[in-house]
Amino acid sequence: MSTTPYQDALHFGANDSITLSSFYEGQNTLLLETCKKAIATMRHESYFIFAPPGSGKTHLITALFNSIENRAEKAFFMDLSIAVKLSPALLNINPYPVMFVDNVDAICAKSEFEDAFFALYNRWFDYGTGPLFITAVESADSIAFLRRDLNTRLGNGLTFPLLRLNEEDCARALELKAIMRGFTLAPKVAQYLVRHKNAYMPALVDILDRLDLASLQRQREITIPFIKEILGTDL
Repeated sequence: MSTTPYQDALHFGANDSITLSSFYEGQNTLLLETCKKAIATMRHESYFIFAPPGSGKTHLITALFNSIENRAEKAFFMDLSIAVKLSPALLNINPYPVMFVDNVDAICAKSEFEDAFFALYNRWFDYGTGPLFITAVESADSIAFLRRDLNTRLGNGLTFPLLRLNEEDCARALELKAIMRGFTLAPKVAQYLVRHKNAYMPALVDILDRLDLASLQRQREITIPFIKEILGTDL
């Protein structure tokens, strides 16, 4: 694929260890299946996914990116919350077959980045390549871009709210993440953690990692008394 007159793409923010097997969809089965089908069929459509921080939208599109074979050649991933600290020239590329742009609202009110992303979006639209996945913390029409036509562009495709996991789903997701780390978390233990952290997954995952390390060091099973002993007032 020629990149003239644009530079080669640099991928920012894609964690190679994140997979779809570790994504617990909860009530987001339709969204997940729609995204997977879009990649499989290479449908030329934009998919705007929005949710509050900690809801799993970055996990989802990173896992989708990592699911693509030969992704270095076939897919582009950029977390704009990282790119915005560098240069808008990072967006000066030709579209890839599959495009992933995380945290598009990070460029809000930054005119050079807005212009660069607007131009990239238009190139993607004109090229007629495969799907474009975009995430933000709020819906496309709510982002206070300086370029209001950017709101229009982002709202032209399919829009999905990523539904936050309820307490039951959070507990199951925590059990899944424990299995991915090589140990078993009893359902009642997972439920205990969720109730004490208001079902906020990033905090729960951090706690899970602390408990995993402590259980290995002390050769103890992760139980509710053990959690109280290790975390104390942190819960």
